[in-house]
Amino acid sequence: MKTEIDVEKLAKLARLKLTDEEKARLCGELSDIVEFYDMLAGVGETAPDAGPALFNVLRDDGTKPCLGRGELLANSPDSADGCFRVPRVVSEED
Repeated sequence: MKTEIDVEKLAKLARLKLTDEEKARLCGELSDIVEFYDMLAGVGETAPDAGPALFNVLRDDGTKPCLGRGELLANSPDSADGCFRVPRVVSEED
């Protein structure tokens, strides 16, 4: 059973400009992905002991010495008032 995917709507939501060839290819690929997901959803639950071990594997938190502010900013191409300066990445349009 082929699932119909509205590729144009998805492309618009993702702000993508797709050619007709890309739309046709993606329609088939997305349909296959949805069908595979539906197949996986039909698989029954696994036994509780089939998963990972149920104990905490995280290390204990601890503190370590770190570099001072001057040492951190020493290799920075641009800094001001003790902070890194970077180019603006947010446009006025958004």
